[in-house]
Amino acid sequence: MSTIFQINDPSLESQWRAIILFGKNSATYKFAFAKAMIELLPSGKSSLLLEDLARPFSRNIVEHLLKSDKQDNSSSSK
Repeated sequence: MSTIFQINDPSLESQWRAIILFGKNSATYKFAFAKAMIELLPSGKSSLLLEDLARPFSRNIVEHLLKSDKQDNSSSSK
């Protein structure tokens, strides 16, 4: 996989691609992040600040941890 887009392309599309492509597909943070953005869609904003995402993202991580104490479905995940 080429890493050129990481170095030369700081666009929003490139940043989104980095979030989605790197890390395991079953990683909890990806689902918590996507769920937080979906929850914030009705606000009608075309962009979000970290402060906007912090509370719903954290809540979604905590909800997952209450159901399962690990991030992944791998037996070695902690």
